[in-house]
Amino acid sequence: MNNNNLLQIFAHYIDHFDYFNNEKNNENFKWEAVKAFQDFDFADTTDFANRLSDLHSVSSVLLDSSRQFPFSAICRYVKEPENVEIVSKMFCDLFVDDGGDLKARQRRIDAFIAESEKLREKYFESAGLYACDQRAAMMFLFLKRPDENYPVKNTQAKEFADCVEFYDDWGTYTDFRLDTYYRMCDEITNEVKNCAELLKVDATRFNGERGDMRYADPEKHILTFDIIYCSMTYNLYDGIAYEHIDSATKRAYRENKATARARFEAFVAAKEAADKSNAVLHEIENEFSVGAKVTYRVLLAQKPIGGVVESVENGFIFVKLENGDTKKLSVLLSVKNGILKADTAEFAKKEAFYREVLKSNDSVQASFRKAGNDLAPYEEYLD
Repeated sequence: MNNNNLLQIFAHYIDHFDYFNNEKNNENFKWEAVKAFQDFDFADTTDFANRLSDLHSVSSVLLDSSRQFPFSAICRYVKEPENVEIVSKMFCDLFVDDGGDLKARQRRIDAFIAESEKLREKYFESAGLYACDQRAAMMFLFLKRPDENYPVKNTQAKEFADCVEFYDDWGTYTDFRLDTYYRMCDEITNEVKNCAELLKVDATRFNGERGDMRYADPEKHILTFDIIYCSMTYNLYDGIAYEHIDSATKRAYRENKATARARFEAFVAAKEAADKSNAVLHEIENEFSVGAKVTYRVLLAQKPIGGVVESVENGFIFVKLENGDTKKLSVLLSVKNGILKADTAEFAKKEAFYREVLKSNDSVQASFRKAGNDLAPYEEYLD
């Protein structure tokens, strides 16, 4: 993500904050709509139609448009008493806590849309005008559980993604990837929380006579949504240089990211193997410290000769043998070839394992180096 562009957007948002929150534009209504949803008990079916109509009046602009009326349609359904329990359960099921399981959340969204579609077919012929889709269901989720969710207005979100160079694809409304879209929003929110000046100006919306009517937004998800929306609506992109990336470039970017993830996983596995091998090598070398008793022989048929390690220097040991000779030996190479053994029970127990590790160490280290070289050209695509 291009943080420089993001910070420029923040600066423009701060500069224009009073303008798009004046009496005419009043973008503060988003915080008021969320607060209204917090106060609405969807499980309570008492006077449900009238209460839902009141809720619609303060939030419909977020859900209904000149081309689609999903919330208006739902308000129509509950005018029939037999639909009240159905719609109440639809919302309660949608708002169930899933512990952050986005796959389960998407299943609930799909179920909500399916139940709404059954009612739509009963009362309206036009699917386009009155259907409840992914966008609407996500908005309902956001309004009721804003600290865990984000809404999506695709045109504004795609433009914002281009500006901040977020090129992962969250799909379409019929094949939406919540994890990808939420990841972009989470990255923006993290930067929002780190911008003291932005938080300071945001806090002013809670002052005055309407301050208590607005949701406190502790996780700043409403603020993130507002920034994405206002950036296009009020041209907060003015003066920021960025490209509208075509689908082929985005696809290549995603493919590079997938390759980067795969190569990083291979690198991690290779590093783990190399670290384990190095730990064993270190353990072997520790067996041959100064004063350690050892057994030495050049040929398998040769009678072993005892000795004592006199000194250690740069991976080599100097062994004083029983016959008076002194040998300079590479510990690892000598153990690997069966020339040198430590006279301890631990070494005798692990000798076969040590030799296997030593025989494979060169290939393990080579694999680690190769994994690092393979990853290097793709490091910029890692999250």
